[in-house]
Amino acid sequence: DIIVIPAGTYTLTIAGANEDDNATGDIDLKEEVTLRGAGPSDTIIDGGGVDRVFDSSAATAHFSQMTIRNGKESNGDGGGGILQPASVTNVVLDSNSTAGRGGAIFARGVTVKGSTLSGNTAQYGGGIACGTFDPNAIFSEQPFSCSLIDTTISNNSAEVGGGVFFTDGHTHGIGRMLIANSTITENIANGTSNFFCPGGTSQGGGLYTHDGRTSIANSIIAGNTDQNGNGPDCSTLDPAGCGGLALSASTSSLGYNLIGDTSECSLVPAIGDIFGTSSSPVDPLLAALVENGNGIFTHAPSSTSPVLDAGNPAVEGSEIAACTAQDASSTFRSRKSSIAGSCRCDIGAHELAPGAVDNSDCTFQVSSTKPSTRGCRVLKLRFNRSVDTSSDNLARVSVAGGVPARVRIRSGAASGKGTVLVRPRGRRSWKRRRVTVTVGGEFVSSNGVTPLDGNADGSVMDEYSKTFVIRRRCR
Repeated sequence: DIIVIPAGTYTLTIAGANEDDNATGDIDLKEEVTLRGAGPSDTIIDGGGVDRVFDSSAATAHFSQMTIRNGKESNGDGGGGILQPASVTNVVLDSNSTAGRGGAIFARGVTVKGSTLSGNTAQYGGGIACGTFDPNAIFSEQPFSCSLIDTTISNNSAEVGGGVFFTDGHTHGIGRMLIANSTITENIANGTSNFFCPGGTSQGGGLYTHDGRTSIANSIIAGNTDQNGNGPDCSTLDPAGCGGLALSASTSSLGYNLIGDTSECSLVPAIGDIFGTSSSPVDPLLAALVENGNGIFTHAPSSTSPVLDAGNPAVEGSEIAACTAQDASSTFRSRKSSIAGSCRCDIGAHELAPGAVDNSDCTFQVSSTKPSTRGCRVLKLRFNRSVDTSSDNLARVSVAGGVPARVRIRSGAASGKGTVLVRPRGRRSWKRRRVTVTVGGEFVSSNGVTPLDGNADGSVMDEYSKTFVIRRRCR
């Protein structure tokens, strides 16, 4: 079912926790449902401090286009805003709290996309706690995954994992977490010890992981605080004192991340990473958390931020580590580069608007597509990039439509453009034939750098396809 919640503020007023029939306290969801608001600025569900806001532990529930705020869970069951959601999309979760896990969200597995988690508090995971917390479930748990995509986690606090806490409860690596195109900043870990790692001294101001496997791509984790002074941005280590168990935790970078202080992160740098240390942390130079469009709050990078156009150059969505096509504010990413001709996204949840920057070279364009009138040269395409004939992936042209043909690729030089000529083979007529010509391969961008597919030679993989109707006869 889909329930559309109109614009308005809806406040819970009947106190009474630990009740699952919607008589008091939180809203109990018991069947598969999608709750869709009119937008985070328009549909506001307020817990009123009487209980958490939503309990979807008995259902598969999806939340989108709303704000969920002022939930308060006091019994330690977790999830001040939402308990056990399946997905959260374009939602603001603000000022929720729990005496247990996940100030805004506690879930075993969940996908959070294009959302903001801010001002939430908990014992574990001020913004979100994800995973299983049952140490007796070593042999009974099934694999699960948690994903944070295009999401901002800011100004949350917890004893452990000020922004994010992830564990699979000693189930030996069956849990997975992906953090992609997200920003985790200004969170605080204020604890001195924790149940999961009594021998550890780092509580993870931004991110704390314990067992399971975490992958990070195109994300900012910086400017967080651990009041112990260790691991302010992330704590992914497994000290010997962690219960005396042989853990199978691993945290890996998929590239193009900015992490302010990696001293407790156990991360091996990957391509495009910008890593700082405790003695020399990296500042992403972010603006304050404000609403930057679509009702979602983000930290915009400044004009001199190191995250600008420093994201993965692969075509959006082409791989798990590639940038998403749009950020949470619905700004297109690589086609909105901050630097002319860069063609790359920014690291983090917010894509800085380009203003007057000309990024026409970020897309493969055909400047002229005209059937020729000279002899039998029936089709001529001119495109806005020169062909890279020196690479292993030479430019290619294919012709479909049942017409035998031969093609010739002529690379432009100073003009920065290339030309493709398509001729019929033999004397066969092309009159009134529908022909699809596809031009693809490696093309050199105008500034010779920042390729869309990350090729070291500065070239880009792209493709153009167009269908023509040939109306003249080649004799």
